Amino acid sequence: MNAGPIYTVEGVTKVYRTGEVEVRALRGVDIEIGAGEFIVLLGPSGSGKSTLVNILGGSIPSPTARSSSATRRSPASATAS
Repeated sequence: MNAGPIYTVEGVTKVYRTGEVEVRALRGVDIEIGAGEFIVLLGPSGSGKSTLVNILGGSIPSPTARSSSATRRSPASATAS
């Protein structure tokens, strides 16, 4: 029985700035990952896939904006009955 997601983020935005140029790598991304789920990030080059994975994994310290905090639960607590 799945008791909910083990990882949730909402409204993730990442903007890279170089001088006066702004590149919006992510715009308001929401994602929920449940225990035991396999996910695929699919998109063209430059669409923000690696940026999202790096934010989720903590390689990029913080997104530019996020509407709520990331929620992480252990898989064991998500599947407990």
